[in-house]
Amino acid sequence: MSVVSLGGVILANEAFERRPPPPDARKKPAPNDVPFATIESGSSSGVNVRQGVTIKDQAEWLALWRRHTSNIQPPPSMPNVDFSSEMAIAVFSGERKSGGYSIQVDNIKLAGNKLIVMVSESNPAPGSINMMMLTQPYHIVRLSKSTLPVVFQGL
Repeated sequence: MSVVSLGGVILANEAFERRPPPPDARKKPAPNDVPFATIESGSSSGVNVRQGVTIKDQAEWLALWRRHTSNIQPPPSMPNVDFSSEMAIAVFSGERKSGGYSIQVDNIKLAGNKLIVMVSESNPAPGSINMMMLTQPYHIVRLSKSTLPVVFQGL
């Protein structure tokens, strides 16, 4: 059990490591793609209904953050969003009876006179073993402020 064994372990570990694709293989954004960044995502939220929410000011953000973190004591600090130049979008999957579910904002596109938020969800694989507990998958993102209406697709 020397270098060969150790080399096998290193190779096995590298096989499971997540790596970004090489720069030239990454999808180039289309001209109508709207850049965004994740604020937070996970599977435990005080929001237990399926919905998409657009947050454009501090009062709306405070109300959503309080509702979202109502199941955590003490609640985590609210992330800063500069509503003079940014807004936030949140998607919630609703309450699920086990782990293994997720929801995410895949893309935001400018389409005519509206922003289209493309959302995808994943479910546990049939026969997979998942935690048996209630979960509430969510994804919250920030993007440049817009006055355009927001339409959620896939939610």
